[in-house]
Amino acid sequence: MITKKNANRMVIIYGITTLFLIGFNYLYSLFGHGVTSPYMTYAFVYSLVLGVLGFVILGRLSLENRTAYHLYNAGIVTLIVGSLLRGIFDIAGADSTSPMY
Repeated sequence: MITKKNANRMVIIYGITTLFLIGFNYLYSLFGHGVTSPYMTYAFVYSLVLGVLGFVILGRLSLENRTAYHLYNAGIVTLIVGSLLRGIFDIAGADSTSPMY
C-alpha cells in the first residue's frame, strides 16, 4: 500500500541509496586505474529518478495495491544491480557472455 507515510519513507531510503551509489562509484573509480563505465557512473540515476521522484509522485496518488508497490521496488533494485554489474564487467574487462544477457 502506497500511503504518504510509506512514500516518505521510501523517498528517504532511495535518497540515501542515491548518495551511496555516488560514493560507491567514486571509490570504485579510485581503484579502477582510470577505467570507467557509463553503467557504473550513472547507476544512481535509477534510484534518483525512479525512486525519489517516483515515490514523490506516487505518494500524492495514495494507491492501495501492495503487489504493484513491491514490483515497483523490485524493478528499481533490478535496474540498479544490473547497471552496477554491467559497469563492473566493463571495468574489469572480463570476457564473459553474461553482459550480453
